[in-house]
Amino acid sequence: MAASVMAFAIVFGGWQYSHQLPAFSPEATVNHIIAHIQEDPSLMTAVKLPNSEQELQQLFASVGAQLSKPVEGMSYAGICDVEGQKGLHIVMQEQGHPVTIIVMPGHKVAAIQAFNKSNYKGELIPVHGGVVAIVANTMQQVAMAQMRFFKAVKFA
Repeated sequence: MAASVMAFAIVFGGWQYSHQLPAFSPEATVNHIIAHIQEDPSLMTAVKLPNSEQELQQLFASVGAQLSKPVEGMSYAGICDVEGQKGLHIVMQEQGHPVTIIVMPGHKVAAIQAFNKSNYKGELIPVHGGVVAIVANTMQQVAMAQMRFFKAVKFA
């Protein structure tokens, strides 16, 4: 009996461990997001949104967010891979330039972390249940996109 309990504990413990998210590295995530932006520049100018309000709501719900009204300037919304995890990728047009926002559920940062890398500026912002990354050409674009995004999106 004790051996059965021990075997169950080992198997269950291993299963639990294998289903945890990988360690979150802000620097590695920023590098990944910038590479993601650079690999498909057409995405930054394309207009590609879900066909219906319901599909758009489902996209946001899939990462633990609720869309209370349309995000002003949003030109793209879709699911993408961020270091092996599902994330919501949004592109907004701000001052004639694209701004990328990626919602990464299940990750954590203790406070807002600003970054400046490869001619991109941005912030990693903690939200309930995850992290929101905003990446743009200038910090003014980041600030404007952040204001418009959080005006429309809530995290429960």
